[in-house]
Amino acid sequence: MDRLMLSANPFSIMQHPEHGGHLHEYAEHYGIPQHAWLDVSTGINPKGYLPTNIPDNIWTQLPQENDGLVLAAQKYYGTDQVLMVPGSSWAIQTLPQILQQQSLGIQRVLLPKVGYGEHKKAWLKQKATLDFYDDIPTDEQLVWADACVLINPNNPTTRLLDPQLVVGIAKVLERQHGLLIVDEAFMDAQPHCSVVSQLQENMIVLRSLGKFFGLAGLRVGSVMASQSILQSVQNALPPWAISNVSRYVAKQALSDVYWIAANNYWIQQNIQRLVSICAQAFCHERSLIRASDLFVTVWFDEEGAAQAWHHHLCCHGVYCRLLDENNGLRFGLLQYPEDWQRLHKVMSMVQSQRMLSTVTTLHNEYDLE
Repeated sequence: MDRLMLSANPFSIMQHPEHGGHLHEYAEHYGIPQHAWLDVSTGINPKGYLPTNIPDNIWTQLPQENDGLVLAAQKYYGTDQVLMVPGSSWAIQTLPQILQQQSLGIQRVLLPKVGYGEHKKAWLKQKATLDFYDDIPTDEQLVWADACVLINPNNPTTRLLDPQLVVGIAKVLERQHGLLIVDEAFMDAQPHCSVVSQLQENMIVLRSLGKFFGLAGLRVGSVMASQSILQSVQNALPPWAISNVSRYVAKQALSDVYWIAANNYWIQQNIQRLVSICAQAFCHERSLIRASDLFVTVWFDEEGAAQAWHHHLCCHGVYCRLLDENNGLRFGLLQYPEDWQRLHKVMSMVQSQRMLSTVTTLHNEYDLE
């Protein structure tokens, strides 16, 4: 991979996908086979839960609601008000329609300026009027809103709000019969920061098995809310919404307390490793590094720096996530020591090449001898 040279054009001309993944597009664009890439473009745990001993009949039988999955989820999340759904993304895409069909009069919705883009797309599809907040919605915005979406912790900003603050926002909204939707897809590593144990009547909490458990392929998530809202979501589900195999593996994962504890420790150790690599690589950039549990986001002050880094890393077969605003990069975790070594090596290489390019530019600009 070292033989790959940086392009003379510091920016990739390809159309970047809306989310991480889509590695095949980058493989084709850069002419590097998929198997030769390091993919750190998502916040999915690379050392995810591995199910054991799946009985043959699980593959052949239709899903059953009384298979123990809901009980496992209730115990794991600490609430009886749980409905299992085919991924938290399904809930994000479907909730706006469900809530508007309930005649709740939801037309004005607050969203974070930077955050998981599917929330915005789903509400725009229902022709809602949107307003955007920075880190925390103001009181004036909350008085205006019929509903507010919090992503906690935020992807990609990593901002984590205190649960008491989140409950306070819900109570402000409650005064004008407003709803609070809390997307906790990345919350599993810090359960004490969740608001599930303080669920309010006007609050909807979304969780996912795709991130912490690394089971994105199962498409299993959960909705936690009042019984009336859960019933409306239940009515919107198709028959057998979650496959039998997905239900079986999800129940195993949510019940495996030893794996959960060990995984939490592994994540905390390796996120520090990623922070260290990023701190070294970007020490000469005007940048800000922020870490969540499963990813690190780097923000750049210099215009074009994020795009240049992204392109140069891709030239070496390292695929991270270029943020929608083109001002930052998001890096996920790696599983194997040799992959960590390669990431460090490539990022150090790109850093050196960018520094050399800067020196050359200054030399030419000032005609230095």
